[in-house]
Amino acid sequence: MGLDRYLKLSGFLNRLGYEIDLSTLESRISLQKRAYFAQLLGLSLDYSFGWYVFGPYSTELTREVYQFQGIESFVRPNEGDNEERARVFFGEVNALVTINKDGSYWLELLSSLHFLAMRAVPHLTDMEQCFSKLLAEKPGKFNREDMETAWNLLVKNELLPLTG
Repeated sequence: MGLDRYLKLSGFLNRLGYEIDLSTLESRISLQKRAYFAQLLGLSLDYSFGWYVFGPYSTELTREVYQFQGIESFVRPNEGDNEERARVFFGEVNALVTINKDGSYWLELLSSLHFLAMRAVPHLTDMEQCFSKLLAEKPGKFNREDMETAWNLLVKNELLPLTG
């Protein structure tokens, strides 16, 4: 199961223009968040994610990536419409990148908001509750304007059923 999952994820990310890179903290955070969103957008990987310092995190993913790093798949399964949906989503995320806010910042913010909106216990019922919880969990990390931008991107891409 592990190698198949790794190869599926690796191939998928490769086709979207991303490589699996473990060389920096930012690249490891970005990998976790891209895998998180790849699953949300329809790639069947079955990784379990829990809440961690930088938002959603999968220990299974980390273990498999370190175990299989460098193995390349010669068969690139086509995920069809899911791949195009992911390409659009990640393109919109890349468009948010600025000099002082890189891709890992936006991926962490987006995945953290999504995780809290969909899986927080007790259940958070609206955008304001999610923002308050995120600010409490990560004080000083994100500002309201960025949270609103991220929330709207998640809603636009139909990753949140909530509207505010």
